[in-house]
Amino acid sequence: MQGISDIIYEKVLEVANYKLDTGASVEEIAKEFNMTQALVYDYLGKRLLDIDKELYKKVKSMPRAPRKNKGLTCALKEKILEIAEYMLETGESVKNTGEKFGVSRTTLYNYFNDYLPEIDNEMYLKVQAVLSRPISNETALEIAKYRIEHKATYSELSEKFGFSENQISYFFRHRLKLLDNKLYTQIQLINEETKQNQEKILEIAKYQIEHRSSYSELAEIFGISKGTVEKYLNERLPEIDEILYNQLFLKRKKSEFLDKRVLTIAKYRLETGETYAEIAEKFNLSESCVYNYLHNLLPQIDEELYSRLGIKKQKTLDVSEIARYKLETGASDKEVGKKFGVSDSTIARYLNKISLKTDRNLYEQIMATRKRKRNCKGVNGND
Repeated sequence: MQGISDIIYEKVLEVANYKLDTGASVEEIAKEFNMTQALVYDYLGKRLLDIDKELYKKVKSMPRAPRKNKGLTCALKEKILEIAEYMLETGESVKNTGEKFGVSRTTLYNYFNDYLPEIDNEMYLKVQAVLSRPISNETALEIAKYRIEHKATYSELSEKFGFSENQISYFFRHRLKLLDNKLYTQIQLINEETKQNQEKILEIAKYQIEHRSSYSELAEIFGISKGTVEKYLNERLPEIDEILYNQLFLKRKKSEFLDKRVLTIAKYRLETGETYAEIAEKFNLSESCVYNYLHNLLPQIDEELYSRLGIKKQKTLDVSEIARYKLETGASDKEVGKKFGVSDSTIARYLNKISLKTDRNLYEQIMATRKRKRNCKGVNGND
């Protein structure tokens, strides 16, 4: 039988060759192979690069397939025209325009490059002229000096001077050295420092995702201030790695929700003094989950509440003691559970631990009791 990895291997090559032969768009490929567009992107991206680098380069060098705009609504057309007119009138950067209209820079470029030519070609040419306007040598040197003086990011430079980040980056890499070699050297040092900072930011973000550390703990571990940690994770990380930022954001949201739940259960335990079994039943959790919340997570969230709760390790229940109590009283598992402060399922689990090795006499009595119950059920069923 062919392995899953082999099937994917062949599928990736099939999709890539189809793209080369037909020049189809991602949407068309998705329909042809009955898969999602996200999966097509995955196949033509990282998977293809791992399988065949030469084929990957050929696919990436292909001209972009024209997008079919049959589903372009009147409302979207009006919105694109409004955004384009705003950029032409104000001269705002793509980033600022995106923030004003609540769309990402990627979406704006899609609007301008894919949709605007069909809506209004004249306006498209005007927008392209704004987006690709050249940087004069005088302005370029001013941008370089500002970056050196303020350690500004490309995003901040783009926002301040109204040029795209790609334009500024291209200038620093290809033209600055010819204009001012000293400034070029200083920019290179800043770029190297920025690269190291980016690596450090990524390291901090991954550490927090893995260990759920607070800003104070991260500051102590990485030898920086708490404010710097906040700036790194909340302001710089989205610019460096948006996917990792989203993972951190979701992890933070889940962590906040879990923290609130742990505190709610801890306060309830403090107010009522109920057993773990009763708390588990009330909050629709398992006893082990309640135990984990109060013994392992609570100390990390609120040490004061943990100490007020005075949590002690639950005593290990004596299986023989439980079995004798059940035999002597004839109580149900639920009643025995209330007596010993655990659930009826825990009692059943403890009774199942009794064997000939632990206590032969007790084992035979328990088995006899269970046999009688089964016989009684059988008689009642026959009746």
